[in-house]
Amino acid sequence: MKTLLVIGVVGLLAACGAEGDPLRPTANLGDNIGTNGVSQSVAVGASNSNVNLSLGLGG
Repeated sequence: MKTLLVIGVVGLLAACGAEGDPLRPTANLGDNIGTNGVSQSVAVGASNSNVNLSLGLGG
């Protein structure tokens, strides 16, 4: 029973961002015009004060 209580408390603390800044979602959409025509790009990610994670696609 104590194990479930500890897991619940740790889960609650992790969910509310008590261990640090919460991750903030980021998104970017773009149109590029060049000599080869028009192309689009998409990027999504998440960031906090220490870490930035991003995934982008462009064509």
